[in-house]
Amino acid sequence: MKYIIINDFTFLFQKYYKIIFCYLFACLLYFYLIRDIYVETQEFYLINGVLSLSIDLNILISNPLVSSLIIASYSLFIGLSIVIIKNDMDNYDNFFFRISLKKWIISKIIVMLMVIFLINLIIFLNVILSKIVGLEYFIIMIKKVIFISALISLIYLILLFYNKFRVISFLLFFVIIGVVLIGIDIQRINIFFTIICWFIIFIIVNIASQFIKFSDLKG
Repeated sequence: MKYIIINDFTFLFQKYYKIIFCYLFACLLYFYLIRDIYVETQEFYLINGVLSLSIDLNILISNPLVSSLIIASYSLFIGLSIVIIKNDMDNYDNFFFRISLKKWIISKIIVMLMVIFLINLIIFLNVILSKIVGLEYFIIMIKKVIFISALISLIYLILLFYNKFRVISFLLFFVIIGVVLIGIDIQRINIFFTIICWFIIFIIVNIASQFIKFSDLKG
């Protein structure tokens, strides 16, 4: 499993470093261009745009620039999480006899947790070191990392169940859509609640992996 984690991590940053760099550049450029406006007006849009802490349809509709950064943030991590799955699917015959499905899916969650943490750390450190916000935002960053990791784990559940238990996949998909429609503010979520939710999803992924075979993923 250690080899898979290192291989996936290296694969993402070697093949998709341009996309990752463009995302980081866009967030930091936005931050440094308008941070003085934020200091004067205390607008929430700067923090939400750079850090993507709130998913709210009103914000997404009313502010195209902020909504673009928020959508880019979540699309990046979801896209990278699917890419490492697809990469293994393309090498199915030479790979899956070496590891159990449980260890394989756990390795993907660990890889994405590392990637999410690293990318967000770069963005958060720039905001914190600017002294616009305090160190309390580091805790908020941890909550965001855990929240996105839980979201990625749900997506992995959807992919695991899709060919064998398609109804469950659709139900989980509608759960994600429901969260987006209702809206969520990561700043206001209790960190212990976030950890518990992530842990529950992680346990469900472990249990689900006992009922799925690699051949089921191929369809």
